Amino acid sequence: MTKTAKATGLLCAAAVLFTAAACGPIGGVNSSDEVTILTSAVVGTPTDANDPYRQYIKNNYGLNATLVAATDFATTVQLRFSDYASMPDIVSFQDVDSFRTIFNQGVLLGDWTPYLEQMPNFATIVNTSDADRPNQPSVARMMMTEEGKLTGLWTLPDPPSWSLKIREDWADEFRATAEGKDWQPATPNDLLSFARWIRTSKNSDPNNPTVYGFATAGEQTDFGVLGTWIPLMYGAVTQLPYGIYFTEGGEIEYGITDGTHKKMLDFIKTLIDEKLINPNWYYTKASDKNDITNSGRVGIEWYPGEISENTQAYFNRNNKIDPATGEIVDTSDWWQTYPVPKDPESPNGGYQASDGFLGQIITVSAKAANDTAKMQKICRFLNDLAMTKTVDGAGKVTYNRSAAYNALRWGVGIEEGLQFQSIPNSAQVYLYTGDEGKETRSYRSQFPGAWDWGAFFRSTDDGVVQGTSSAQVNKIVERVIEQDALTASYARRLQYGGVLKLDTSTVSALSRKMQSFEYRYVTGTLTGGESYAAFSADWLGSGGTDLFAEAKKQFRQLNLISG
Repeated sequence: MTKTAKATGLLCAAAVLFTAAACGPIGGVNSSDEVTILTSAVVGTPTDANDPYRQYIKNNYGLNATLVAATDFATTVQLRFSDYASMPDIVSFQDVDSFRTIFNQGVLLGDWTPYLEQMPNFATIVNTSDADRPNQPSVARMMMTEEGKLTGLWTLPDPPSWSLKIREDWADEFRATAEGKDWQPATPNDLLSFARWIRTSKNSDPNNPTVYGFATAGEQTDFGVLGTWIPLMYGAVTQLPYGIYFTEGGEIEYGITDGTHKKMLDFIKTLIDEKLINPNWYYTKASDKNDITNSGRVGIEWYPGEISENTQAYFNRNNKIDPATGEIVDTSDWWQTYPVPKDPESPNGGYQASDGFLGQIITVSAKAANDTAKMQKICRFLNDLAMTKTVDGAGKVTYNRSAAYNALRWGVGIEEGLQFQSIPNSAQVYLYTGDEGKETRSYRSQFPGAWDWGAFFRSTDDGVVQGTSSAQVNKIVERVIEQDALTASYARRLQYGGVLKLDTSTVSALSRKMQSFEYRYVTGTLTGGESYAAFSADWLGSGGTDLFAEAKKQFRQLNLISG
């Protein structure tokens, strides 16, 4: 068997191909009409010859599209580009590393700049600044630019979905007291005031509380969810490598060097000392912690909007009856979403953390780009799939989805009976994709692999809320949507450290050293001679300083800092 034959055989085993022709020669067709799309599989099962999504592309763009939805994308993309005949036309990468591996082989289009004029939707994305870096090229653009050339296109990044949740019914009770008048969770001290009130007002024995201001599941490792958001009140997260960042002058900072790590530890130590958190938090499992939250025994949480759905489901499942009504307790209004509180003395605090530099990285092979007629069709096709989002001066959000985006991503315009439903007081829409009450099952219900047609350009920030359990928007769905929309609207800072590829053994050793000290510090079990200053010096000397030097080098290579 030849090398090419072996590669082709392996490729067919590594991916799901939606037409049999993809693993064999294609004869008698115009090369400008035939296009292969390679993406990571969401479902990874084949469709049939009557696939209406493939037909939609042919009818609207004149392209005979073959979708390669790879269950092992890394292997498949390498094999595809190892043989000229098997090279795909359109490729969607999910991370920069996998993209650069192929781009550096010289087999992809080298510069998208000349095509942006005919691709206004992608031009908008490329030219949009990051929220925390106004009037500057976005981090995504800097990462995707080499020697002045735009090496790839990208879709909108996914927004944060987790945010601060407060038991608003309890907060209203607190506001009715002299101590809590006009209370808002704007600072760390505001949260402590509310948590202290919960301990004394919601527990029959405040010294042995069963209702808490805060709850977490340490699972004998770390601070659990608290470790992901408490640091945000002061600055960046304190996990490696995500919390590493750079100043305007190009210097490297981290929670240990800028003082925010100690502030976070002091806050958590207060929670433990004053019994404002579930006891045995360090040994608590995630499932037990979820029971605390869903049963309504905590007042301050960090969760997506689904907290409202999960809480109501718990009360329904356990048949919790409201004595006043004789009905199951209605918890739909319990939780309210708020921005991250800000420590007044921490200039970088109070932001949502975002890992989203870019969404899907989309490009074409150099082979496809050399076919002028095909490239014209591809540019029109891709531009229609590029969703953009605008926010006016009043904060009104508009989701700019084309008919092609709605069709290939959500089936609207392809699947009979699929229609968007408006959501009261929201720019978002609801889409029921279940089959209950429908005369015939949808194509995607019969052939789930058809969802992969929307995989290579999808965004979770497209204004569409999908549901399979309720054909209509109900109160709980409205609450989840409302809270997630609020979260997405809050000011955010990029976690620049997320792009770093640091030595894993060093990161692991430093993380363990930090976690060990953190536990002893917040529980008051430091041994003689131990102090935060001593820990900091030891951490930096055990590899932290070298790690920061490598981070600075990589930030320079990514065009994020100069010098």
